[in-house]
Amino acid sequence: MKRIILLLAEFCFLIGISFGQKDINQKDSLGRKQGEWILLGIDVPESGVVSGGIAESGTYLNDQKVGAWKRYDKNGESVNALVYYEYDPAIGKSTRISIFPNKYFASGQPELQHYPGKCPVKANSIRFSEDGSIKEIIELDSLGNEALIIRAMSLEEMNAIPYFQTTDALISSKAISKNLFIPDNTQFSGYFLVEYQHQLFQLGLFEKGKLVEGKQCLLDENMQLIDALIITKGIAIQQLKL
Repeated sequence: MKRIILLLAEFCFLIGISFGQKDINQKDSLGRKQGEWILLGIDVPESGVVSGGIAESGTYLNDQKVGAWKRYDKNGESVNALVYYEYDPAIGKSTRISIFPNKYFASGQPELQHYPGKCPVKANSIRFSEDGSIKEIIELDSLGNEALIIRAMSLEEMNAIPYFQTTDALISSKAISKNLFIPDNTQFSGYFLVEYQHQLFQLGLFEKGKLVEGKQCLLDENMQLIDALIITKGIAIQQLKL
């Protein structure tokens, strides 16, 4: 299971290697590192990573690290942390501005993993149970605010949340044509509560990120329910008015 998750976590990185091999570890005419780079333990001896293992991977601009960089464990296999660098063109130097350590269970199974998203200085995160199932995903907007929160939750827990109770509010049982919100992150399946921009919520059974059985609820700024859709087989079949 650990191996599968690590492979998924490195998917984008591996795609870059497979389809852009010629663009890896390049220097410009002045000898400055540019673009995507993979540094081995032999390149970064202070990292303590074995000489042939991957120590770090990320992007260079004019010999300076920029954006999100991955740091690996001593064997050069698991990603230990995601480190962010900010480039100042006025002085031609980068500064490390944040670091997000990953966590692992004693068994070696990932517990907390970070990955780049829309925010240039903060990482998205995903938490796992020790059996490898997803517990929580948090994705940030470009300003670093929580834009999408996905939490595993039982039906009993969902039904106990007062914000989403819709008893006796049914006004239509006809098929309706309202689009369902589908998050960009589609790697989760099971029972989840999805919160988007602290206003739009989905709760119920999901398959690959799509709500197939449950509710889609819209709340106002005071967390009062103002609109809800009942979802069956991935289709909104009932609209509720509160």
